[in-house]
Amino acid sequence: MHAVYESNQKDMATVFSRIRKEQEPTLELVTFSRDSGEKQHFFGTLGFEEVELSSMPDLEMNLLESTTGWRRDLLNKLGDEMQSRQEYLWRDVEWNPQIDNAVMIRKK
Repeated sequence: MHAVYESNQKDMATVFSRIRKEQEPTLELVTFSRDSGEKQHFFGTLGFEEVELSSMPDLEMNLLESTTGWRRDLLNKLGDEMQSRQEYLWRDVEWNPQIDNAVMIRKK
C-alpha cells in the first residue's frame, strides 16, 4: 500500500480492515518517513509496533530491494502517466531506517 495521508486515514483504516478479514495476513509491514508522527500514531491505532531493523539486516535489505522493484514495476505499468516521476521511481531506494525511516510491523 502506498501513501497514507491525514486526508485518507479513515479510508485506509477501512482498507486494512478489509485486507485482514479477506486475506488473513500473518504479518503486515509498513514503512514511512520518520518525521511523520501522525503516521506512527495512525498505524499504532491499527495494532502496528515499531521495530529496529538494525537487529534484522536481512529484512532491511529485502525491504530496500522489494521497494525498488515495486517502484520500477509501477513505472513500467503506468508508463507515460508517470513520466514526471520517472527519475524518482527508477532509482534505487536508499534510506537509513535508524535515522530517516520508521518501520512498523503487526503480527497476527
